[in-house]
Amino acid sequence: MSKYSDQKSIPIKTWKPHKGPQTEAFRYFLIYELLYGGAKGGGKTDYLLFDFLEPKLMEKSNYRGIIFRRTFPRLREIIDRSFQWFTSLAKYSGDSRCWTWPSGAKLFFAHCQYEESKYDYQGHEYQYMGFDQLEEFTQSQYEFLKVQVRTSDKSIHVRIRATANPGNIGHLWVKRRFIDN
Repeated sequence: MSKYSDQKSIPIKTWKPHKGPQTEAFRYFLIYELLYGGAKGGGKTDYLLFDFLEPKLMEKSNYRGIIFRRTFPRLREIIDRSFQWFTSLAKYSGDSRCWTWPSGAKLFFAHCQYEESKYDYQGHEYQYMGFDQLEEFTQSQYEFLKVQVRTSDKSIHVRIRATANPGNIGHLWVKRRFIDN
């Protein structure tokens, strides 16, 4: 377990976005829905972790985010990676798979292995939702889960972010939604 840190800024000196697509993706903060695709090793997972950490939003006690992977074994990789960056900034709870910052802001990690798993999140409210490897999800899972991205605090901008590689079960719908259109 980590302890809360007195540090109030994001560890920019420790982590910097790659030049190119990763840096470009951060420029679209106000865009509601964004897909960041590319080859393995392009920093897509780190992008999701750090995109959540918008400094003005991190000060809000009711700011909530969630990052999905399709299965728990794949989710563990993201959780492990988050420990590289967040241990001096927030406290982690393994029971809820959640980082909590001193302000009360929270980032949850979740999986949606089965089609009906999407209903586990019905009625939740998140202002940030990330999908790592969106092509692993069905279109109906994505469409259902994205409805949970909303806010009762109008000062919090809501965002959906996804990463993807070509292939897998969702290749065609992801391509239609984000590339062809």
